[in-house]
Amino acid sequence: MQQLKVRYSETDPALVLRINTLYKDWLSNNRPNTSTEHEQQLLTALKLPKDLILPPGLEEALFAWQKYKGWQLSLISQYHLRPIDLNNDGVQEYVLLTYSYDAIHAELFRLNGSVWQRAPFVLIAGAEKSKERSEPQLDTLELKQVAPEWPLLQIADQKFQVQGTRD
Repeated sequence: MQQLKVRYSETDPALVLRINTLYKDWLSNNRPNTSTEHEQQLLTALKLPKDLILPPGLEEALFAWQKYKGWQLSLISQYHLRPIDLNNDGVQEYVLLTYSYDAIHAELFRLNGSVWQRAPFVLIAGAEKSKERSEPQLDTLELKQVAPEWPLLQIADQKFQVQGTRD
């Protein structure tokens, strides 16, 4: 495994992160440098658009996501962070795209006051998983806003969202 890490450290840092995640001792905090090294590996594996500089605090939010995901990082083959103003409020949000389990996954990072918060997306429609499809290059995929099929419903001070129809 060490030879694989050395061989692919420059060309596929996500693979190195996957290997290290497999060998990380998730039950012990006795290795103080491991966390910092693991965080640095995430930053190395994370693909950013050209000239994008991470805003203050977003790195820490990404590290919190990394810690939350834990061993699941061993299944992720791509990490891409893309800027977007998803709710058109003039404030930049970021979408973290990952690829694992033959599927694309997305997490929104948004600024709440001065703190970056993570909000997962829920897949509501899309192509069926297929072993015949090749892994997409996440940096080439277009992100676009799509109006929801159903708007929110407010009753008094509560808001409801349609999750999906069932037969």
